[in-house]
Amino acid sequence: MIPDQSDAHRANNFDTMRLAAALTVLFAHSIPLTYGPGTLDILWPLSHHQTTFGQLAVQVFFVISGYLITASYLHLPAPRRFLRARLLRLVPALLVLFVVLAGVLGPLVTALPLAAYARALPGMKFGISDHLPGVFASNPFSAGVDGSLWTLRYEAECYLAILLLGLARLLNRITLAAVFFIVLAARLHFGPLPALDLGALFFAGAAIRVWQPPFEAMFAVPAAILWVISLLFHGYTLISDTAGAYVILCLALSPGLKLPNLAKYGDLSYGVYIFAWPIQQTIVLVSGGAGGWIVNSLIAAPLDLGLAYLSWHFVESPALHLKNTRLFGIL
Repeated sequence: MIPDQSDAHRANNFDTMRLAAALTVLFAHSIPLTYGPGTLDILWPLSHHQTTFGQLAVQVFFVISGYLITASYLHLPAPRRFLRARLLRLVPALLVLFVVLAGVLGPLVTALPLAAYARALPGMKFGISDHLPGVFASNPFSAGVDGSLWTLRYEAECYLAILLLGLARLLNRITLAAVFFIVLAARLHFGPLPALDLGALFFAGAAIRVWQPPFEAMFAVPAAILWVISLLFHGYTLISDTAGAYVILCLALSPGLKLPNLAKYGDLSYGVYIFAWPIQQTIVLVSGGAGGWIVNSLIAAPLDLGLAYLSWHFVESPALHLKNTRLFGIL
């Protein structure tokens, strides 16, 4: 879900904001994972049922991703290299996650006899994110082994859209603005649909990248105020996908705002995002939900950061070093 960055993009707040967003998802998920589906964080009622902190964090991911992925292709319009980089950013850590879930965590926590678990596992294919035989079956949120992974499909589809636009030589201001407004209009007309919701956010970031508006406080402050006010009235979607996307990228790119440089520890946001859910489910299983969502979060966060650190340094970063080499003799 999280694109790599060129060195030119390191002098900014992208890494810190993405890590903060990943941890926000962890805290937001701790509530339904502890108490069951339908229990949402405090922003849901405060926003008149328009968004949650978890959804806001995903917005940060997709707006930033749209900006950086578009910048990556424009910087080096080499389709095969672009595709290699995207695959190497998403797939290796995901494969490790699947092996750990199915081969280590599953046998340890399944409610089934180990032989029954092993017999049922081959039929699971890649539905691991939703279900493993007997795993977390007694948890309040019993249907999800790693429910965070649902966004990765849409992230990959957005990458493919940028690749196709690049191949067609349509990665320009007019085309990206048109795509953004078409997707946004469809989202406003048809209502909540994951492809439209996330696509609008991604292409908002992409359009901002090619239009390159000034990132200044005199524009960002009114946009942020409008975004906050929209939480109190219906119309949040339109404001969030426009003014909100601009504010996110202002925070990331403003030369006057320097957040702590967390890139020195590695780009941990993807690992934090994909490992958090099964860690939290395991804590609920072991503790029975004792201590509520706060305890779940406080235990899960350092464990998640530790796994993300190992994933970055031993899986993700080594994989990215292969992006300049051919994969499978084809790409």
